Amino acid sequence: MRHIKLGVLLLAFGIMISGCGGNNDDSGTNTGTPNTGTTTEDGATTGNAGTTGNAGTATTLNVEEIYKANCVSCHAVDLKGNMGPNSNLQQVGARRTLEEIKNQIANGGNGMMAFKGTLSDEEINALSEWLYAKK
Repeated sequence: MRHIKLGVLLLAFGIMISGCGGNNDDSGTNTGTPNTGTTTEDGATTGNAGTTGNAGTATTLNVEEIYKANCVSCHAVDLKGNMGPNSNLQQVGARRTLEEIKNQIANGGNGMMAFKGTLSDEEINALSEWLYAKK
């Protein structure tokens, strides 16, 4: 009976961990959407959150889509978290600096997988800034 309980516990833990992390595709495919903002005379792009300021290469990163594809399984749609109190991101910007958030996303730790090889630097930066604004 004790071995059965241990087996069920290990199976549940394995299922829980396998659900975290979302997309592990290393293909480099950008999940962003085409830029629909306005380019100013100096080449900066305006009108969309997450745009870059380089004329001709401006790209809008849809941060909510990045979050849904990679984070929602552990942090929930409403950011309340599915993995205990540490996975609640509703006011993460009030608890952590922007650099701490970027580091956590890129390198993982404390039960979270690293996304450095899954998300581009631009996606990590955009996601970090979006989360940091949650105060």
